[in-house]
Amino acid sequence: RWRCGGSQDWSLAVAPRLSVWIVPGFSPEATGDWITLTRIILLSPLLLGLSNLFGSFTQSLRKFLVYSLSPLVYQLSNILGIAVFYHWWGLAGLAWGTALGAALHMAIQLPALGRSGFWPRLTAKINYPELKKVILLSLPRTLGLAAGQLAILILVSLASLMAAGSIAALCGLVGSLIRPLGGHAADRIGGLRTLMLSLPLVAGIVAALGEVADVGIAVVLIVAAVGAMGVGNGVILQL
Repeated sequence: RWRCGGSQDWSLAVAPRLSVWIVPGFSPEATGDWITLTRIILLSPLLLGLSNLFGSFTQSLRKFLVYSLSPLVYQLSNILGIAVFYHWWGLAGLAWGTALGAALHMAIQLPALGRSGFWPRLTAKINYPELKKVILLSLPRTLGLAAGQLAILILVSLASLMAAGSIAALCGLVGSLIRPLGGHAADRIGGLRTLMLSLPLVAGIVAALGEVADVGIAVVLIVAAVGAMGVGNGVILQL
């Protein structure tokens, strides 16, 4: 199996132990694939974090074209992983496409920074008061993002315990249970108005699904869309 080295060596020992908590419902074979993909994809947060740091410098230098190309090469690398790497290395090829995209996302900004003389370098002179200020300002957003990722992690863990077809069954249940709410709303404000509220909501959720990469968020949006359709369908229950 593909494995990462260097700063990611710790993942070789940590990933198998985490699998017991994160994907408890996976089969041994699926768990092995998850461990392999995790070890590779862990490169992406490190590289994308550095790239976003460089991106703030790139924007301050008004190099907007370079900054706008970063997500483009990232997506092209993901496509390369699907079209080429997958046929070479299987699922690991998809992960390597993502890791390559993260590396290119960062690398494409380096020439512009170098030409502007704004090259990052190590220094022992640290302005601790300013560093403390930055940490305090960014702490609420950091905690908020961490809470969101934790929620997704819990959803993934629960999803691993669910049998095939469980999401479809859940959607059917939600749609059925929420139909009386649509009928009640139709009684109060009229069936046409209820449809005018529910159907655009469905369209908005479906449009948002095209921009979501996280499986947990996608599942929540799908269930919400089905619920909104259930409200619209419930108009027929108007008394």
